Amino acid sequence: MSIEHNNQFLHQVKPRQCPSCGAKTIADYVYGLADDQKTQKAHQEGKIVLGGCDMGHICAGEPYRAWQCMGCGVDFYSMQQISITIALQSERNLR
Repeated sequence: MSIEHNNQFLHQVKPRQCPSCGAKTIADYVYGLADDQKTQKAHQEGKIVLGGCDMGHICAGEPYRAWQCMGCGVDFYSMQQISITIALQSERNLR
């Protein structure tokens, strides 16, 4: 389900179809350093969109760009919380 708020399409899950143009090719945004060949290839093939390294808006609980229509370029935003696992906490749990 798509909710339009402040000119943003808000979604709980990845949309199957673009409400703007009807295309069914929706790519995931990928945040962080995209320096490996697999990520670069997926980007060149239009399977992912590079979101950059600044993730402050995501951590702040604000709507963030999660997906993009490859047909018309419209962005879809999510309010879902992103789990950020700290390596030290994971390591402590394994002991």
